[in-house]
Amino acid sequence: MHQRALSARRGAFLSTTALAGAILFAVLAAAPARADGGAGGASVGIAGGQAGPASPATRAATAAAWAATARAATVVVAPRGGTGGNGGGGGAAGGAGGGTSGSPNGGAGFPGVIGGGGGGGGGFNFNGAGSATISNTSLLTSGNGGQGGDVIGGPGGGGGGGAGGYGAIVIGGGASSNTGAIAGGTGGAGGRGILGTGGNGGDGGVGVQFTTTGATFTNSGTVAGGNGGVGGTGVLGGGNGGDGGVGVLFTTTGATFTNSGTVARGNGGVGGTGIGATNGTAGDGGVGIVGSGLTIINSGTITGGLSGDGVTRANAITFTGGANTLELQAGSSITGNVVAFSTADTFRLGGTTNASFDVSQIGPSAQYQGFGVFQKTGTSTRTLTGTTSTVTSWTINGGTLQAGATNVLGSSSAITVASGAVLNLASFNQAIGSLAGAGSVTQPRRRSPARCPAPAD
Repeated sequence: MHQRALSARRGAFLSTTALAGAILFAVLAAAPARADGGAGGASVGIAGGQAGPASPATRAATAAAWAATARAATVVVAPRGGTGGNGGGGGAAGGAGGGTSGSPNGGAGFPGVIGGGGGGGGGFNFNGAGSATISNTSLLTSGNGGQGGDVIGGPGGGGGGGAGGYGAIVIGGGASSNTGAIAGGTGGAGGRGILGTGGNGGDGGVGVQFTTTGATFTNSGTVAGGNGGVGGTGVLGGGNGGDGGVGVLFTTTGATFTNSGTVARGNGGVGGTGIGATNGTAGDGGVGIVGSGLTIINSGTITGGLSGDGVTRANAITFTGGANTLELQAGSSITGNVVAFSTADTFRLGGTTNASFDVSQIGPSAQYQGFGVFQKTGTSTRTLTGTTSTVTSWTINGGTLQAGATNVLGSSSAITVASGAVLNLASFNQAIGSLAGAGSVTQPRRRSPARCPAPAD
């Protein structure tokens, strides 16, 4: 991801969360993840945080605006939304306030007069500080990040866009579910640098974040990360696009995620145009699922996001540590790579419904990368097609693993067939390293073509 300056805490709004009856929350006290405002634009020759050489009238107007914001913020209560962005260094501009439950979108940064524009406010997380579990049957949408402030005079940079809020934050280890739709907020656009650089776009918000070990999540609806904000235009260079939000993010180990619905990611923001200078870098697409020590069982759709360049796709799943398991069942559709953390990670074909799988998708430069353990479970028959030179030492613990072509098992693979399971070669020749186990291996004979009787004399 692009390294961007973190915003300072300023002008935070506090709010009361009013949630729809379709969402059942058990609230625990914990520090939430927050969508912060973007950093203010860079100044030229004046220390950050000081007022630049704007006119007294402009400075007075800005101060009055901030005073009004501060007064408004005192009439609401916790939990709060995102933190406002930094003020533009050297400009009269300040960062905007974060979103609230009543007004979830982050505010736009104030424009800079000589120095940088103010950062946009972060969007509000839909369930504020987070909940022990969620059971969602409706639509959860978070606030969008505010736009960074423009610079209306002088060479300062545009303010950064605020980050989108999170669709939901789960802070307990119990069972959560979604049959509706959950979406992270869109990152705010970077402010324009009229004579300077454009501000960076804000990052899209995460769809759902889990912060506690042992959580389980069942999704038959839709979960989506927010799109990154567009970089601002600037004479001295365009701002970078914001990164797309992760669809489902697990920040601790030991979770189980069963998906029969859709997990989408946010797309990266387009880099800002450099007017006579370099364009900003496109934001990265968001990964569909990220976490460590995970078990993912998928019969639905998981997609990695596109970069702001419209071409480069992020991973669908990235395992970041621990021992992980990915089980594919019939109906699974994954767009983007799946990257194991180590060869201790397991790739599994399971379920009760018959389906096929193309083994050419396994390998260091293929879609499923880095797995070292391969299993067949469940009662289904899974037919392997394609060919592979990757060592895929299958352990068949249940049902039938059936060849659908020659050499689908890997020529050096050690194959184990457990008692009660079946390896069906289906008349296709296979080269393997070894064969073990108390299960069955079948090799049906190919039928000879029927011969027509000779004509009578």
